[in-house]
Amino acid sequence: MDLDKSKYDYLREKAETRVTKTQDLFKGISLDKAKTMLHELEVHQIELEMQNEELREAQHRLEVLHHEYTDLFDFAPVGYLVLDEKGIIVNINLTACDLLGAERALIKGKPFSAFMLPKASRTFFLKLQEAIKTGELPEFELQMKHQCEALFTASLRGSVIENPDHKKTFRLSFQDVTEIKAAKNILLRHETLQKEKE
Repeated sequence: MDLDKSKYDYLREKAETRVTKTQDLFKGISLDKAKTMLHELEVHQIELEMQNEELREAQHRLEVLHHEYTDLFDFAPVGYLVLDEKGIIVNINLTACDLLGAERALIKGKPFSAFMLPKASRTFFLKLQEAIKTGELPEFELQMKHQCEALFTASLRGSVIENPDHKKTFRLSFQDVTEIKAAKNILLRHETLQKEKE
């Protein structure tokens, strides 16, 4: 309690000092000039209050947009990732977490290559190096592994973004195309058999 009182006394003393300095500035000012200054201060105060209200509204709009972006990012039907220059996962959406079979907290900070077979990991690294030069990561497929070690074919594509600190990040989208590829193979076999029959 004494500590609060001493802090209060200190602040009071500081405020008194400032008021004394301000009063010295107003010595010799006429009543009309003081009224004009008071009017200007009141107008300035109202302007500041209006600006504060605008800032609060802008902040509220930003929060709404951030929430919408988060929803769009997290619940998109495609997996999204943000990787740093070394291929470390900086951000990941929930769809991508499902594809990899792990929680976001366990995935962030890990190399994306940890979810690939060694051969696919080398291919991925070369694709990233190429993307740094071109600025794009054209669509390609890799064998990836789910946390439970099940393999799946992923289709990936992305872009390279340069940050203000001149470091590059990769924005990737990826999806499991194992069933699509299997269906295409069945269709292709069916077409081949059909041709053989004819």
